[in-house]
Amino acid sequence: MGDINGLLKSKGQQPFPSSRVCLSELYTRVKAELEAKTKKEEATRYGEIIEEFIKWKTGPNGGRGNRELMKGANDEWNTIAGYIKESIGDYLVSSSKKDIRNAVIDGINKGTINRAGADKGKPWSPQYKLRNAERAEAIGSWALKQEHIKTNPLLELHKEFALEGDNEVGVFSPDQVQKIFDAATKLRDGVMLPYFSLLFFSTVRPEELADFKNAEKFFWKNMDGWKHDERYLGKIGGLEFKVPKFEIINGIKTQRSKVPTRYAFVTPTGMEWLRYYFINLLGKEFPNDGEIFASRQFRNEIAAAAGISPWPRSQSRHTLCSYGYYHAEFRKHLSDDDWHRASGHRPAIFKKHYDAPQSQADCSAYFGILPPGTESLAAEKALLAAQIEKTKREFRAKLAKGSVA
Repeated sequence: MGDINGLLKSKGQQPFPSSRVCLSELYTRVKAELEAKTKKEEATRYGEIIEEFIKWKTGPNGGRGNRELMKGANDEWNTIAGYIKESIGDYLVSSSKKDIRNAVIDGINKGTINRAGADKGKPWSPQYKLRNAERAEAIGSWALKQEHIKTNPLLELHKEFALEGDNEVGVFSPDQVQKIFDAATKLRDGVMLPYFSLLFFSTVRPEELADFKNAEKFFWKNMDGWKHDERYLGKIGGLEFKVPKFEIINGIKTQRSKVPTRYAFVTPTGMEWLRYYFINLLGKEFPNDGEIFASRQFRNEIAAAAGISPWPRSQSRHTLCSYGYYHAEFRKHLSDDDWHRASGHRPAIFKKHYDAPQSQADCSAYFGILPPGTESLAAEKALLAAQIEKTKREFRAKLAKGSVA
């Protein structure tokens, strides 16, 4: 360096600075850039981060496997992200972790139902508070991954709202379900009975049966002509039916299920209720076209008459899967894989959300909830068998007379 600088000086040119000076200048410049970047980041508000998150989450690659979420899931993310933004949107990322966490917790605890109806203004249910906490935690994890924040102040927030005995799946008791069907039979001329029959006694998802937000309902054509199928519970009176991932609605291909097309099943109890409504009450055959009737208002009226308010999300499905999975009668016909396939869940998810151990007494009581005038499924099957045998005898008698003649 000295020889080069000597040469430069001899020619009247500016010499190079020393290495020490170069390093000092580099350090000063890098430090200034980092400080500027830090100030800019610290000036970022959580509201901006949440907006960026929801734009990604509800976009074409926000779901599992970089796929687009269903409309219902998008709506939920928009709603809950909006609640979180209300709580911490004005906070800077430089705010203390404690302040951010407490603001979100406070917002969740003060949350109230804003949907029109009798429950408007009531506090959120414990389950919905937990749902908000889980979503807030996910937003924090994403922000950390994107390097918008240095630490996640919402880490394990769901533990703040974990329910007592939260490892157990919430289910309706047989007595509660009996009251629901009693009310559904009496109110509105029983028009909601098919809805409740499939809701409580089949492996269809509630939103696959009736998506109230998007006014999309189950099409009767998917019962495949009401032909009993032996794969699941056909041998004891159950029925297999299709749950398509996509349907053509008003000429538009519409996603109706979040899982690939599958075959679900309705249990013998569900079939008895469907038979009671369509054949006994209406005097008609099972429908093969049109859609199921379902009304959120009617559902809430019936639930209130049964002493249940607000309506617990997905609990009907948890109930069917839990009582069904542990029912000794069904064990003779259904494997674990049958339950996973029919309900559209991976084994781990089924175990976590749809597996609450039940006594055989409660299982029998649950599937013994039958329409008025029906003593038991066993009695119904015995009666049917007797009618079949009588028909056979009459037929043989006619043949015998014909041969004698």
